[in-house]
Amino acid sequence: ISLNSDGTLAATGQVGRKPYISIWRTNLESISGNSSDPSGLVIQCGEEFFTRAINAICFSNDSKYIVGVGCDDHCSMGIFSVATGEIMCEVSVANGTPPVIHSIAWSPFEYNTIHISREHEGDCDVIVTAGYRHVKFWSVKRPCHGHTFMTLEGRTGRLDKSVGSGSIKA
Repeated sequence: ISLNSDGTLAATGQVGRKPYISIWRTNLESISGNSSDPSGLVIQCGEEFFTRAINAICFSNDSKYIVGVGCDDHCSMGIFSVATGEIMCEVSVANGTPPVIHSIAWSPFEYNTIHISREHEGDCDVIVTAGYRHVKFWSVKRPCHGHTFMTLEGRTGRLDKSVGSGSIKA
């Protein structure tokens, strides 16, 4: 489960043959009278993208996008538009017996991500995925200047066996 930054939306990930992300309104007043769906459901994303289950989900800071990591053998990650449910970009995060990825976070600020990707000029969003002895930093270039697609580039780190020491190898 994930809440957006102002607490007005919640997202849940499903389990099953064709799982999906459901995005819900949390404001009960808007649900009771002004919503076409009295349950508060806003949109469902990733119905044809994920298999088995969704391990981790997180909203972008502005709540325009949601990212989810699946429980397939490649830990497929997709970024979806909250407004339309459309997939904006997708990538394989890691290979292995699921669940490899245990958590995901979307940075509240944009950064110059030259240390992650030389392809992304200027400020970009940063997503971090983490799991057992795994951490990966992702640079997300949002659509701009007439382009309707996002690009996603990652850089892997591996947690040292002495996880308690906090050492990360890149």
